[in-house]
Amino acid sequence: MEAMHKLAEDARKKLESLGIDEVQYQAGKDLSTYFKKPAVKACDYDPSITSRSVPLVQNEAYQLLLRTAMEKGKKGAWAKGQLEGIQTTMEQMIATGVSLGVHVMTNQGGKLARLI
Repeated sequence: MEAMHKLAEDARKKLESLGIDEVQYQAGKDLSTYFKKPAVKACDYDPSITSRSVPLVQNEAYQLLLRTAMEKGKKGAWAKGQLEGIQTTMEQMIATGVSLGVHVMTNQGGKLARLI
């Protein structure tokens, strides 16, 4: 998270040097109206894993689960449970030396791809 804050501060300094009005980039400004895709598409790393930086799985079904997990209630709880199961399977695959590049990043990964 600190790295992202540094990137934001560096970007603010660059915009200031270009003469852009500070009201356009001040801290706390909501820029979400300019990003029309689901918020998870703006992530490089999986936001559901906070213990370490894990690249975001480029699989639509997995990303749908991430978006659903952000919802409150039964639907969000269900999605969180699904994510935990998938992440456990991924951890087991990594521990046994299986490359996730084939199994998760594409839909050609057999069992795991069917899970997500």
